[in-house]
Amino acid sequence: MTKAQKLMAFLKENNATILGDFRNDLGQYMEFYEHPIYGDEADVIVAFPNYDAAFGTGFYDLEDMTATYHSIGMFLDSKNEDMDYVPRFLNGEMLLKYEL
Repeated sequence: MTKAQKLMAFLKENNATILGDFRNDLGQYMEFYEHPIYGDEADVIVAFPNYDAAFGTGFYDLEDMTATYHSIGMFLDSKNEDMDYVPRFLNGEMLLKYEL
């Protein structure tokens, strides 16, 4: 079991509070959780249920991780709507858009 799978199991076993959900412009569904023990004193955890994986984000709120150009009033002709800090699941790891 990978570290990401262990964190996902930890969230499920401890009935972590879901803070929100989002679908990135790659079509990947994700859920954001509060840490079940440390609450808002810990960074937000992003879970990709379709991949049975979860990761610490380093962020303490959802605003940057769910931002799209459309949400700030910029309308692009592209399907590439996500801003730089939206998570992606690639090759078993969580990356932010700007890291690609």
